[in-house]
Amino acid sequence: MKIFRYAILLTGVFIWTGGCEKKEDVKAGERMVSRARLLEDTPDSLTQAVALYRQAAALLSGLPTGQQARDRAEKLAGVEEVYRRTGETVVGDSAVIKFCQEVLVIAPDYRPAIRRLGTLYHNQIDFAAQLVANPAWHNEGLLKQIGSIWKEQDQLWSRYDFRPQAEDREWGDRLCQSSLVVANMLSKYGRYADALATVERGLSYASTDDKTALAKVYAAYYHFWLKDFEKTTKLAQEALDSGLLEKPEKARAYHALGLGYTYLFQDSKDRDHLEKAIKSLNESLLIEPQNPPARELLKAMRDAKEKLTADSSP
Repeated sequence: MKIFRYAILLTGVFIWTGGCEKKEDVKAGERMVSRARLLEDTPDSLTQAVALYRQAAALLSGLPTGQQARDRAEKLAGVEEVYRRTGETVVGDSAVIKFCQEVLVIAPDYRPAIRRLGTLYHNQIDFAAQLVANPAWHNEGLLKQIGSIWKEQDQLWSRYDFRPQAEDREWGDRLCQSSLVVANMLSKYGRYADALATVERGLSYASTDDKTALAKVYAAYYHFWLKDFEKTTKLAQEALDSGLLEKPEKARAYHALGLGYTYLFQDSKDRDHLEKAIKSLNESLLIEPQNPPARELLKAMRDAKEKLTADSSP
């Protein structure tokens, strides 16, 4: 009987020990996956990343995370082969696009390829959109091409794993800035709905408060041109409340605020809207006196105030 009890006790010890070993294996495998994720962020360490994912897959065998590690190892092995054949020696826009697309077919979320292709798209957008924004260089075909590149850029980065690190924060703001360049180009030709949609998409990428505030100034203007005056005043005020706008954009934000309240006053005849329009336009001109449309609108609002005062006098 004692032998039987000892046998049961010994079996329990083995089971408990085996369970502890399995837990340790899982923890070790998870640490390997975390390390491999960091290593795959640089093409030079792809070999190490693949090896670590495979080791993790062995330790996590039978678990969903183990299968995921195994799948990732195979994808990265394919990416490594493409880099081995070509890699950083690829030059020229067409060759870089072809190379990055080949990598992204294998691993659509491979961060180095997204950043490399994203840099190319960013440079193309920045140069061409600013050029086409000048009516002297208006070209409908080029305008559509830039819009297409922005859509490619947006689709590309929608697969990117943004991490809490400086490079990724910079990329978020860079994408937001690109959206403003494209939106400005579109607005020059009266395409305010498309411009607004572009800025709103850019806002989803913005990672710092100052870039968010700047984008809200642009969005406020587009809402104004689309006759949504409540949204115009809301966004312009939010941008000003941030305290992060540079002087030129601060002047523009006050101008947008004045425009919004002017048209709200025209619809409502609410004296509070009139007072806010006058105050906002005056603030804008104090910062940037060379704005004839703002000055003319301020004069019109002051005239309206005088008329209201005269009409209300006994």
